[in-house]
Amino acid sequence: YALLLFSAIPIFVADWYTPLGISVWLLYLVPLVVALLGPYAEAPLVGAALITALVGITTVTDERTLPGIGYSNRAFGMVVVWAVGWLTRRLLLTRNAMQYESRLRGVHGELLRTLQGDFGIDEIARRTLRVVGPALGAPASVIYASEDQRVYKLAASDGVDVDVLPPRVHRGDGLIGQVIDGGQWHVVADVPAEAFRVSTA
Repeated sequence: YALLLFSAIPIFVADWYTPLGISVWLLYLVPLVVALLGPYAEAPLVGAALITALVGITTVTDERTLPGIGYSNRAFGMVVVWAVGWLTRRLLLTRNAMQYESRLRGVHGELLRTLQGDFGIDEIARRTLRVVGPALGAPASVIYASEDQRVYKLAASDGVDVDVLPPRVHRGDGLIGQVIDGGQWHVVADVPAEAFRVSTA
């Protein structure tokens, strides 16, 4: 987003000192294309909105050109800017989806290789955390396993002191039980400092 802003400012300055009849707005397509360098799919639309505002400022403040010529020029320009913005957004969405699919396949393949062999549930859980935890960018992760889907036993943990974790959890009890029961992510904000122990060796 910062790159979009900084690349649009020089064009705005040039547009400010140029009569409306000159198609300086074509240069505004450059920031939209620059958005392809980033991962944010909404950046081109944010850029198009910013460009529309900047062009609107220069349009209503310029008194050197006949309104009919200048307004029609800028109206056509904004149609092109928004069209390019939507196209760039679509390209970003497609690229991000392909990258996500590629990472997912990589993690899936690594997980299959890691789990090859005859292991117990605890070892399977530990090996799974070693692959899935870093892939999710999780500094701490745990796996609870169950045979009857009612009582879940702590099978493996990574980055968490096992002394602060309940060894068994009933489905629906507490935060961990609610996550198990709902099968959905739970994001906890404002976690107290004493909630997790941090130690060094």
